[in-house]
Amino acid sequence: MNRIAFHIEIVLALVRARFVSVPIGEGAVSASGDAGSTSITPEAVRIARGVHAVATGLGLRNACLIRARALWLLLNRRGIPAVLEVGVRTRRNGLQAHAWVRMGPEILIGNLPDLSTYKTLQDHRVTL
Repeated sequence: MNRIAFHIEIVLALVRARFVSVPIGEGAVSASGDAGSTSITPEAVRIARGVHAVATGLGLRNACLIRARALWLLLNRRGIPAVLEVGVRTRRNGLQAHAWVRMGPEILIGNLPDLSTYKTLQDHRVTL
């Protein structure tokens, strides 16, 4: 796939991730297949870098859910297993949420230094 077509595909995935809702637990948010034990592939890294670059170019700097959903959609379309996770944490100023995509223990997009302070929505131990 040429570079322009690749960037157009990413833009379309970002638009879909922004405007098409998918209920948690169906489709876009799933611990699908063997994603929990899959190692990151060069293709997955290339796609993640593309999503980051295009999203930044479009001004989507703090849109973690849009970026994560777009990456998950692109990986899923190629049959690359990955997990889209959404987590929450409480702070003095209220509830904070964050989204990221991982393959095995590695984070492809959405990594934060304090990511471990977020409890995933699939985690029954989440207390709000």
